[in-house]
Formats: sequence, structure tokens, C-alpha cells
Amino acid sequence: MVTKTISAQDLIERLRKYKSESERWKLLYQDTLEALQREQEAHAQTKSNLFKILGDAIAARTS
Repeated sequence: MVTKTISAQDLIERLRKYKSESERWKLLYQDTLEALQREQEAHAQTKSNLFKILGDAIAARTS
């Protein structure tokens, strides 16, 4: 999984394109939400991988 990161300077440049304060907040909210979703997906994948490893280890010990 590829995670996209944005630097503070890039974010500032993107925010300057918008005239209204509400547009700026909306963009910041969307970017934050997307970053959170990527983190949650990565966490879920890691959790799934760990459960698979544990399951395989338990199966190997009981067979």
C-alpha cells in the first residue's frame, strides 16, 4: 500500500488557491479525513497479517 504524504508547505500552497475560509477548512478536513482513512486501512492490514501469523503458528504447534 502506498501512502501519500503532503508537506506543510504543499498544504499551504493548496490552501492559498481557495478564496473563502470555508473552502480552506473543507480542504483541510478532507485531507485529514483521507490521511486518517489511509492510516486505518494500514492498521487493519497489519492487524489482519498478525492474526494470520498467529493462526499459522497455532496451527503448526497443534499439528
